[in-house]
Amino acid sequence: MSEVTDFIALDVETANADFASICSIGLVHFRSGAVFKSLTILVNPEDEFDALNIGIHGIRPEDVAGKPTMAQVFPAISASLSDVVVIHHSHFDRTAMARAAAKYGAGPLPGIWLDSLRVARRAWPLLNDGGGYGIARLASEFEISFAHHDAAEDARAAGLLMLRAIADTGYGLEDWLKRVDLTISGRDPRRSASAGDPSGVLAGETVVFTGKLEIPRGVAAKAAAGMGCDVADSINKRTTILVVGDQDLRRTKGNEKSSKHRKAEQMIDAGVPIRIVGESDFMLMVGQAAFDEATLTHPETVSPPSDSSRIRELVIELAPEASRINDLVERIKLLKRSGDYSAALDLLLAEIESQERVSVEQKCGVAPWYYEQAAIIYRKLDAPHAEIGILERFAQQRHAPGVGPGELLLRLQKAKSRLTT
Repeated sequence: MSEVTDFIALDVETANADFASICSIGLVHFRSGAVFKSLTILVNPEDEFDALNIGIHGIRPEDVAGKPTMAQVFPAISASLSDVVVIHHSHFDRTAMARAAAKYGAGPLPGIWLDSLRVARRAWPLLNDGGGYGIARLASEFEISFAHHDAAEDARAAGLLMLRAIADTGYGLEDWLKRVDLTISGRDPRRSASAGDPSGVLAGETVVFTGKLEIPRGVAAKAAAGMGCDVADSINKRTTILVVGDQDLRRTKGNEKSSKHRKAEQMIDAGVPIRIVGESDFMLMVGQAAFDEATLTHPETVSPPSDSSRIRELVIELAPEASRINDLVERIKLLKRSGDYSAALDLLLAEIESQERVSVEQKCGVAPWYYEQAAIIYRKLDAPHAEIGILERFAQQRHAPGVGPGELLLRLQKAKSRLTT
């Protein structure tokens, strides 16, 4: 098995149907085949929030008020992902990151991206049963517990699925970077019908496979065809060999044989000359050279990304302004929890003054979180006129995209109603 290389798994959530409206990023650093570090970043998408998206991930405009934008976050993420294999599940996450990068003029995406959904289609073709290769279905299949639509949790699940695919197939991470570019047949992956080489030593034999094989069924079928066997998908009078997985051939009483196995036994009883052989015996019949030839499509190990053996630690350092806002929000929350409402109000009102000044200078919107928190504190202090005043103050401001005055106007109406009753 190829050596497992460290990687970072990534997942994003968006505020609406626009892929560029990223409101949360989950990053999980896998080192030596295990989770090393996990991080969730809430992002102000500067865009509207759709109720459908909120219903999926639970993130609301007020949750990202005061949080950094992608313009502030992207440089830090870009530095962390440079020269790193980035695992993501489905095209959505990579496309969203690319769209957000383009929106803010951040340039091309860093890293070497590998879609674990494309890996899954190739690693587990027998799961192509109509249930799809979504991360929830695969996590259930492989008993991976996670909280779906939490960005860091989804990223962790994608990384664990990548490790499972490596373990199940024997292809390392570097191999998969090339394998995902190989085409997948449009037909049912479980079907392997093909004509045999008429000059092969087993020409004239018709083989059918059933049960769980240790080698990929496509490889077994190609090896058989190379040695002259016609490969069929179903048992009929032309069948001469039924190859059964070794474990299935040794099933004990109480375990049901496959329908192909049972049908072959019935036909044998009726006089049809079918031989039932185990996988190991079949490999001996065909010969190692045929299997070597059939597996030549296994890619050569590709060169690893530069410095891939020394993947950078996952350290997200936000721009100074974003860091200041994060610290301010946490400090205000701490003061509220401790009951120091006066100090919390001082910080809130100072930030409100600053945001309103910048709003006028730069013609940008203000974030509602600070007004809302001030209103909540005034309500706790039983100061209804102050509560109404701060909410009316917000209503008069320019509002940032995606954080319209709707909820705060409703709070204002309720505050006025309480004052008149």
